[in-house]
Amino acid sequence: MMAQMEYLPLRNMNTIREELGKAIAEYQANESRPLSDRIKALQKELQLAISEGAKDCPKCGNHPIGLRHVVGVGRTGEWYHTYEIGCCGIKAKASTPPEDSGADLAQHDEAARAKAVAKWNVL
Repeated sequence: MMAQMEYLPLRNMNTIREELGKAIAEYQANESRPLSDRIKALQKELQLAISEGAKDCPKCGNHPIGLRHVVGVGRTGEWYHTYEIGCCGIKAKASTPPEDSGADLAQHDEAARAKAVAKWNVL
């Protein structure tokens, strides 16, 4: 059985994504090991922020990860995002249906994330 992780208070997803974007840009300019480690830590923090409120996996007991996908739709040029909450160990996931399209995807972030967590919690 896997040891339980200690969770710190979570920061806002958008704040983490902004910081992650800056760290990636700086890494691309400098390619240093400390920046690589920082990017990995921010990605892990973002996964935990997205999966906040999700119950541990009912089959393996691990805490699920959270992912955000931004997808272009064919030739229409529209964009939507979806959140996935899932467990890599058993290949189970719950995701939200496509949300409203448009440039300001952030306006729907929390509602879409909460839908994915709610779907996961009833698995």
